[in-house]
Amino acid sequence: MKLRELARDLDAELRGEGDREITTLSSLSSAEGNSLTFLANPKYREAAAKSGAGAILCSSPEGLEGKALLLHPNPYAAWARALELFHPPKSFPAGIHSTAVIGDGASVSERAYIGPCAVVGKGSRIEEGAVVEAGCVIGDNCVVGKDARLFPRVVLYDNVEIGERSILHSGVVAGSDGFGYAEENGRIRKVPQIGRVVVESDVEIGANTTIDRGALEKTVIGSGSKIDNLCQIAHNVRLGKSCVIIAQSGISGSAELGDGVIMSGQSGAVGHIKIGSFSRIGAKSAVTKDVPEKAHFTGIPAQDHRKWLRERALVQKIGKIYEVLKRKDFFGTENEDD
Repeated sequence: MKLRELARDLDAELRGEGDREITTLSSLSSAEGNSLTFLANPKYREAAAKSGAGAILCSSPEGLEGKALLLHPNPYAAWARALELFHPPKSFPAGIHSTAVIGDGASVSERAYIGPCAVVGKGSRIEEGAVVEAGCVIGDNCVVGKDARLFPRVVLYDNVEIGERSILHSGVVAGSDGFGYAEENGRIRKVPQIGRVVVESDVEIGANTTIDRGALEKTVIGSGSKIDNLCQIAHNVRLGKSCVIIAQSGISGSAELGDGVIMSGQSGAVGHIKIGSFSRIGAKSAVTKDVPEKAHFTGIPAQDHRKWLRERALVQKIGKIYEVLKRKDFFGTENEDD
């Protein structure tokens, strides 16, 4: 693809030779004369200046004089579009594999793909352009929306709805029973979970993540949200639009997250709390109370990030503080050797 064509497709401003042929996308360190690379982090600008790339996708020409450039205000997003151009997603022919099992009353669009050994339950609906890869199990009365994709071995229990263009990676289980139990005469009785799961449009769910069905109503994953691998979403949880839940995070039952919430890796939230829109939870943090909108909480238990930083700074000084107080006999002679 010629550089001017790439500039047009990426809505980027071309600086340099438009007839240059670009055949590959590469990192800064491995790029060659026919490669496009990108610069999103300013600290790599020196490496970009030394790169042998045929062209660089970036936001500013500063320090890159003499290089062919594609200027874009959001180079990382433009890079994602370039990757889609050069490496389009795998396509699947419409049709149902001979080894697939389709339940009574199920509806499968003529333009959908059902892979080997997949199972579609009774009364379920697979819409146009949907891809259900090998070994997936879809329960009764489910919906897989238009252009959604289920990678191999995804499991949807009964009454699960997957929205348009959503992607579920291998090992995802949606609709498993919520963790609901009651004590009775010294024994633990299971509380039936009769709700469902609704995954809205343009959601992506990483490998081996689990989403429990609602106890009575529904667990909802808001449109545009992205959930990483190995996360747990409990019953009755409601995620707003465009939330980001990063690896090994867990959200307990009936917690509500507003739009645009980010939960960093291995963070967690207790049940029945609310995290306000556009708030961020730091890695390994435990949210135990409501979080206001546009807040940044960190720690165990999670608190305002600035307060947490001040406390951590004081912790680093505890040894020195102790020595000063000890010299002043603050602890008393009986504690002198403690």
